[in-house]
Amino acid sequence: MSIINENEYPIISGLSYIFNKYNSIIDPIRKFSTFTLSILSLISLTDLYITGNTYSLNVIYNSIGVYLIIDILFTKNEFILHHIFINQLFLLNFYYNIDISKILPFIKFLTMTEISSIFLSIKHLFRIFNIHFVKYKYFNKIKLVNDILFFISFLITRIINYYLFILNNNIQNIIITYYENSYIANYIVYTSLYGLYGLNLYWFGLILHQISNVISKRK
Repeated sequence: MSIINENEYPIISGLSYIFNKYNSIIDPIRKFSTFTLSILSLISLTDLYITGNTYSLNVIYNSIGVYLIIDILFTKNEFILHHIFINQLFLLNFYYNIDISKILPFIKFLTMTEISSIFLSIKHLFRIFNIHFVKYKYFNKIKLVNDILFFISFLITRIINYYLFILNNNIQNIIITYYENSYIANYIVYTSLYGLYGLNLYWFGLILHQISNVISKRK
């Protein structure tokens, strides 16, 4: 049961109607958009490591921010929190006009988390378009390889690297240097970074639970 009475909020009611009516169209578009942004994130990170150029990373970072501002209208449950945390950081950097080269470790490793989204998106696209794949001889093996790559990339980018290179970094020094040590900046940066990590841990727990169920069924 929703805690919001949609009849009192025509805009929410209208968006809800549109989403429910056109979900079969909107959902594949969202999944494909996530897949595209994840691939572009990987390309931008590769460009950064090879050339040292931050231009493509800056473009994809801003693109992800804009996409999540729009996508928050269609997402549900804990993904709303995820989008809010990312959007807070995006809008904070926009407000202070921060050059991402100055906070590169944060942006780089935040963008790196999108690598795991490549394999999650592939899994979703398989589900959406499975009528074209289920009869393929090696379909189940491809799905298994994709699931393994998703697990490994999620563990490395969203759990290990996130802790070592984002939370274990000098967050307070960044706030003092680039965000004028303001109370709002402190609140946004800490709630967003730790909130995202909390969500990552929650999702990783769900992944482990699913793996446990699969193993127990095979015994």
